[in-house]
Amino acid sequence: MNVIVDYCHDRNTGVTGGVPLPTIESFDTATGAPAPCLPTRSILRDDDLGGGGSDTPTPGANTDGQVRFYRLGGGGLYPNEDSAYLATIFKEIGDSVAVIRFKPPTHTDTSDPAGIIPAQAMTRYWSFNVYSIKITNVTACLADYQAVVAADGFVYIVLGHRTPELLAKTEGMNFLPWGPHDEILFVYRNITPNAQFPYSSAAVPLYSEEQTASAETFIGDYAPIGVYMSEEQFIESDASGLF
Repeated sequence: MNVIVDYCHDRNTGVTGGVPLPTIESFDTATGAPAPCLPTRSILRDDDLGGGGSDTPTPGANTDGQVRFYRLGGGGLYPNEDSAYLATIFKEIGDSVAVIRFKPPTHTDTSDPAGIIPAQAMTRYWSFNVYSIKITNVTACLADYQAVVAADGFVYIVLGHRTPELLAKTEGMNFLPWGPHDEILFVYRNITPNAQFPYSSAAVPLYSEEQTASAETFIGDYAPIGVYMSEEQFIESDASGLF
């Protein structure tokens, strides 16, 4: 059994949001007797990463220095009517740096006691999460209220190894570490979008053999896109000219 909880708690309520952590028990559905939990597994199987043989086709890893996001269904992401996921895959990370850009939707400020879901917010919540494909955990997260929005109205996220040179280069941007991983599933989602907001993740058709277009085809600047290169190339580049 895998349980992934990466919602962001209200500020000033502690890491558990002011409520106890849930407890999980496993039972045999036929007898009702306690049973051991199922073994862990990768969040996506090798064939889900473009190797063939999966009933649910998934785009392979990014190539040629371009980063594209696609809407994925099923697997370990647990989408539902209120939450849709856009994802992109990195393999053989090495010393690479990825730079992601997107236009952030407005979001609800749940720390405001006057109202939980103001009608004007485009989404209830959005976030980016770094998943390790092999060990199925979230190793880094950027939640909506944490994001630094640039003067041009976009959010820029830099993924890389935590080196002094890279941290200095990304000052004023949003940095997320690769962590100790060689394969990454980088996921963007927005939750409970306003019905009047036509550019949510849910507006992107699921990736399939017939539908292979990436998210920006359908929702424009509200879809994350990116580029990647070596750390040395990024440090020597003009970051403002990458897009």
